[in-house]
Amino acid sequence: MLNEQVNAVGKACIAAGADAEGLSRRRVGHAVVITIGLGVVSVIAGLTPWIVTGMRLPAPTLWDRPGGGVGARLVILPLNQYSAALLASLLLVGGAVAGISFRLLRRRKRLGLRRAHLFIIAGVVAGLQAAALVQTAVTALSAQRAHMNADPVLWATSASRFTVPQEYTVALLAGGALSIVLAAALLVLLASAPPGAALVAFAVAALAVGTWISGFVVPVGALATESSDAILTVVRWVPPLLVGCAIALRGIGSIRRFTSAIVSILVLWLGTAGVAAVVAILGRLAYRPSVTGLLGYVARVLINELGPRGEGPTLMVLVVIAVIGMTAARQILRLTPLSSRAVLNPKAVGRYH
Repeated sequence: MLNEQVNAVGKACIAAGADAEGLSRRRVGHAVVITIGLGVVSVIAGLTPWIVTGMRLPAPTLWDRPGGGVGARLVILPLNQYSAALLASLLLVGGAVAGISFRLLRRRKRLGLRRAHLFIIAGVVAGLQAAALVQTAVTALSAQRAHMNADPVLWATSASRFTVPQEYTVALLAGGALSIVLAAALLVLLASAPPGAALVAFAVAALAVGTWISGFVVPVGALATESSDAILTVVRWVPPLLVGCAIALRGIGSIRRFTSAIVSILVLWLGTAGVAAVVAILGRLAYRPSVTGLLGYVARVLINELGPRGEGPTLMVLVVIAVIGMTAARQILRLTPLSSRAVLNPKAVGRYH
């Protein structure tokens, strides 16, 4: 009788262990599926402004010759000197969405997301974005060959002028590759970095969000109108508002928090000027300027953006206002009696006491 009971207990333990192992395997499989799906959705979300506007290859001015048919080609990324900022923002926003989503979902223990899954989602996002860049590069180079075949005499007699499209293509592809690397870095920082580093990474993502939203307002190749200009005036306040809210939620009550807040503000301020400088350089290269002339032009653009007439001080002021306002709200919440706070927000009870 005793042996039978021991055997029954042993079988029950084995069955329970097998069930637990099967459940663990299913959880791991579900976590991998969630991770891969999150990466795919994040990449698509980053490309949304380009997807809804047709995904047609924008023809740089120097390519615009009869017979090329450039504008009819479908590409996954906008490869154009005037949409370089949009190209980078599509990739950076995709990485940022993946990183923030992973950080939030990882807090839900039942999903079983581990640090190892971070490398999976980073690989999925980087792989899909790299494939999109390769498809765009192949299509752009094919379009250039179509132009050369359409009018070989024009290209042969003006070879020095028409090498500019190839230079633009190489520069934009290099910028796209760099943006993919930065998107992967943003993903990792936003998903797993300490709050201070994540805040700085969020400032970079917020800078990209402004350009990303502008892609909906003025599609690539479209002309700006009075209504679109009015909307863009509002859109330019979005990045500082995002950073201001993030700083206020994190607080500035310690040296580390205060330092990360200052660094994130500087990233936003200097990044805005940097984007303007890069766009100015790409627009100026078509005129074959000298190195000295190009550096002088870039210096003037930076001074204009960072100076009193630029958007930098305006962005800085708005960030400060947002930080002061939301920090004041946190102080008011701390001084609110627990009974009143429980009525307004039951989850807030005990957060500060």
